[in-house]
Amino acid sequence: RLIATVYVAYLLPVAGVLAGALRHLWRDRRPEPAKHKSGFLARSLGKPVVSWTLGTIVLFAVGGGTAWLARDAGRKALLEIHHYACRRMWPQVLDAARHCPADACVINAIDRALYHQGRLGQDLFLYAQEPEALVVTGSDHIVHYWHTFDTLMDLGLVNQAEKNLTECLEAFGEQPMILKRMATVNMVKGRTEAARVYLGALRKTLFHSRWAGEQLARLDADPSLSSDPEIQRMRVRYYRPDSIAEFYDRDAMLTALVGPDEPQGPQPASGGRNRMAFEYLLAWRLLTGQLGRVAQQAGRMAEFGYTEIPPLCQEAILIYAYGTGRQVDLRGLSINPEIERQFKNFSAVVNRYGANRAAAIPELARDYRGSYFFYYFNAKVANR
Repeated sequence: RLIATVYVAYLLPVAGVLAGALRHLWRDRRPEPAKHKSGFLARSLGKPVVSWTLGTIVLFAVGGGTAWLARDAGRKALLEIHHYACRRMWPQVLDAARHCPADACVINAIDRALYHQGRLGQDLFLYAQEPEALVVTGSDHIVHYWHTFDTLMDLGLVNQAEKNLTECLEAFGEQPMILKRMATVNMVKGRTEAARVYLGALRKTLFHSRWAGEQLARLDADPSLSSDPEIQRMRVRYYRPDSIAEFYDRDAMLTALVGPDEPQGPQPASGGRNRMAFEYLLAWRLLTGQLGRVAQQAGRMAEFGYTEIPPLCQEAILIYAYGTGRQVDLRGLSINPEIERQFKNFSAVVNRYGANRAAAIPELARDYRGSYFFYYFNAKVANR
């Protein structure tokens, strides 16, 4: 839909100039009218400065009015999120998300921004969530959400990102953003000549030419890109699945990226030290209500550099421990007393409403919106 708007916007000045030229041509060719006296208003309007000023005001009024009537705040916010997510501008992604209706594309960008801001385990439920949007595999969403596949690249799922981006390339042609990602995939995989093909195509574009030229110069100076920290980081995380089924089972995919629960001996960074995969695995299990499996991962926090359990995971562990009566081995970490106090207050409100759980939601939303307590309780009520 935007293509027609862009063409109209660019052609409007041309059409205006053409209309003005035709008007002058017609005026010059018509016979000279007999002179007669005219009023002050007619004489004023006949002055070039006045007519030009009025014409300009009318033009801006029509253009501004059209823009105002055609505005779409939700669409604008969606395009902003797309723009900021592609450029890894995380604070701007979260700011734009406040004005945008949630869909899989938006939620995916929000969750990725929260991770890179160090807020995934704390603020996940301050935003609308949909479990499948956390990681868009490509099998369950329209392929033109190509920037959601940046999450796959960040996680180390380079093969899956390449598969999805190749489908996007076939469906939508040589879009610069797709070409840039395909070039990056091939640089990560060490396929220098294939990367050069995509970079060569990018050199012919308007906004990505400079980046492509810089990458080609790097390949000339260092074909293995051993001095490029971003490429090396992605190579370390690069995961090669044992089966194609792991592409589409999110739990299996993220578990494989994280590594076994009890690693034996040194583990490669692509397995047991992929912190993003670990946080996404915890987020997936929170979103899908797998409290026992969240509690099971609590003992691995130190392995991934945590000095404390993320607040949302603490809330899930409390729900699990009180609900089952089981002790959870936190391996030296602890539950914040303030979070435990909030859990008891939350439970007191729920118990006050007895069997009418749905009636408790407005009061709980006022004080606990954004907590895992509220998310889990609300989901339970909705599924009753």
